[in-house]
Amino acid sequence: MLRRLLMNTLAHVTFAVCFPDMGKMGLFLLALSFVIWCFVIMIAGILLNVVRFFLGPLKFIENLVVLGLIFFTLAIAMPQTDGDSAFQKLKNRQFPNLATIRRGMTKFGVPSGAEEIAEMKRTAAQAVEKVEEKIKDATAEQKPAKQKAKSKHGEATRKKEKK
Repeated sequence: MLRRLLMNTLAHVTFAVCFPDMGKMGLFLLALSFVIWCFVIMIAGILLNVVRFFLGPLKFIENLVVLGLIFFTLAIAMPQTDGDSAFQKLKNRQFPNLATIRRGMTKFGVPSGAEEIAEMKRTAAQAVEKVEEKIKDATAEQKPAKQKAKSKHGEATRKKEKK
């Protein structure tokens, strides 16, 4: 059952990535679909345990059927901003391209393009430079303190030698 719940999660995330144009209610409906499918998977798991008791192990076929049903219902039910369902788009051979998938990945915090990645690199480089400056400043402040300590130590030994 855990495997099917993970497949449900994977199916919904994959759908959100491949068909990101769901409109205002899209994410709510996607979450609702996820919860409904979790409930269906749990009930089906209980019923399948009874069937498996009599028919033997059919896990692989069961998993394929469940995954297929999840993708099928998502493709039919999830709205898209252009009015066509994902099922219609797939039926008309309008498959998700790389740009669409990148746009969908931004919903999960993954940068979509070279500009965003370059900006992240610039920000990281600036942070590293600030840290390096602080380290240099801290070491520069420590050097005079060490020299003063050495000179005080040297004065103390010279005074002892004179006595």
